[in-house]
Amino acid sequence: MLLKVLRKPNLLNFIIAPIILAILWIPAFIHPHLLENVLGEMPIYEGLKALTNNNPIVLNIIAYFLLIALSFLTVRLNERFFFMRVKTDLSAVLFVLIASGTVMLNGMHPALLALLFIFFSIENTLSIYHGNKTIEKSFNAGFFIGLAAMTYFFSYIYIIWFWITLFLQKEFKIREMLAALVGCIVPLFLIGSIYYLQDNLFLLWENIQVIFTSDITYSFDTKQWSYWAILSFFLLVSIIFTLQINDEQSIRSRKNVTILTVFLLVTILTFLINQYRGVGLYFFTVMPTTMFLSKYFILSRYSWLKEIFFISFIGVTIVVHLI
Repeated sequence: MLLKVLRKPNLLNFIIAPIILAILWIPAFIHPHLLENVLGEMPIYEGLKALTNNNPIVLNIIAYFLLIALSFLTVRLNERFFFMRVKTDLSAVLFVLIASGTVMLNGMHPALLALLFIFFSIENTLSIYHGNKTIEKSFNAGFFIGLAAMTYFFSYIYIIWFWITLFLQKEFKIREMLAALVGCIVPLFLIGSIYYLQDNLFLLWENIQVIFTSDITYSFDTKQWSYWAILSFFLLVSIIFTLQINDEQSIRSRKNVTILTVFLLVTILTFLINQYRGVGLYFFTVMPTTMFLSKYFILSRYSWLKEIFFISFIGVTIVVHLI
């Protein structure tokens, strides 16, 4: 069966994931266009566009390899923090399927680049549980959040997520909170200083203002809402399954799952509040959603049911690109 083949850790998944993404992104390569963040662009993303001369093909190629890298970083996250008892590369395939599910975001988007920084923030946050170099790891987590925010402004919300994790992981200490806050401010200070030296500091402020004052919004068709509804169903089933087996997991794994759940909830809440401006937040839901679905598809004992779910999930992702 398909799931049985893909769930095994082998080189096949390192080939299948890039092929799947390439097929789903064919329109993005044949008819490339800039996914303009018309509501204001942050400096790091502006810098990337300048380096590529705003070439949509080059940007989409970069986005393609970025997504592939993130898919396998998700596998590493799973292996390092023991989200599951078995080793599997299925997460890479699920990641590219879910990331491609929002068709209007197939291509380079500032949130996709920001997700790379958020990944390293998540990794540092989960590492704090071990109790070593907590100040350094807190600073690093905040610093990567700051870099993400300088790429995609809505990433700043994750400093709140980080503070919540301090309560969940260990006895709360103000120094870790402050270290993360300082780390988050450093990229803004450094980039702001560059703008100041160029006498362009007002441009940075104007870009941030445009995010909240522009009347331009995104619109989602029935097809996209239907896909999100189906994806939410699969996610809900996976979360319920995870909660049912939570007592069987190690304390470390349970804490990590809780932290990932909070990350997902913070992202969804922010998206619902800013859905017409923060559509790129969809990318931030991909990693936790991938982890939960992987957990269900790997650990569920109902082999026939999860095989049907898996094939159905692939089918829905393909259909949303065809209609």
